[in-house]
Amino acid sequence: MLTVERSRARRRLASTLVTAVVLGVGLVAPVVSAAPAAAVSDSGITGTVTDTANAGMPDVTVSAAQYDPLADVWGEAASTSTDVDGNYVIGGLAAGTYRIGFFPSDAHLMEYWDDRPTFETATDVIVAAGATVTGKDATLVLSSDFTGTVTADAGATPLDGALVVAYRFDALLQDWVQAGSAFTDVTGSYDVSGLRADTYRVEFIPSGSAQIPEFWNNKPDLGSADGVVVGDEVTVPNIDAALAAGAHVTGTVTGPSGALVNAT
Repeated sequence: MLTVERSRARRRLASTLVTAVVLGVGLVAPVVSAAPAAAVSDSGITGTVTDTANAGMPDVTVSAAQYDPLADVWGEAASTSTDVDGNYVIGGLAAGTYRIGFFPSDAHLMEYWDDRPTFETATDVIVAAGATVTGKDATLVLSSDFTGTVTADAGATPLDGALVVAYRFDALLQDWVQAGSAFTDVTGSYDVSGLRADTYRVEFIPSGSAQIPEFWNNKPDLGSADGVVVGDEVTVPNIDAALAAGAHVTGTVTGPSGALVNAT
């Protein structure tokens, strides 16, 4: 019976509290801590993407990555595409530090703000709460390339399927890293494209063992290779290679008794 009365009392108290809230009766309600509010997302970044002729570039994907200082990581916060005039607006951002990437849908080279080739070297964009940061523009250049022909040293026979690799020096890594590659066709011709202005070292690797790999310009290794200077929006021709024939070792294998040993 006592349990039933306590249950009825609880129901009456709950009903009284609900009535008090609805009628505005001056009862004091318990204080409950609210969950932390999400970061206010009322900031933005705007800009224009053009080519080197100063024409607006449509359909360029513009991505904003935000730095999380607690986790010490970067993550994409928002992205958009440029309009027909090359303009973009990224809204709904929280205050913070961002890096902006520009990714074209054609043969132009992607880059990060401010005219940086990699995410690691991008310039940070600081966005304050409630503010729109303007003028984060980009001018994208068409990719460059270099071309040439790979042949066998004896008789200048075209080498089909040879791999041509371009290396650039990475200042952060302090080492040469691969920047592009291509295979030769049946005429021995190749085209390494998608390059930005830089100095490259080039390796020529035959498809078989009949020739010896080499670097431009007839050098045996990456360290001694000559540089190929590539400018903006250009094709550098005549980066050719004539690969020397590999040496062969022959002989006869015999056992202790002098009998021939057959390979199995």
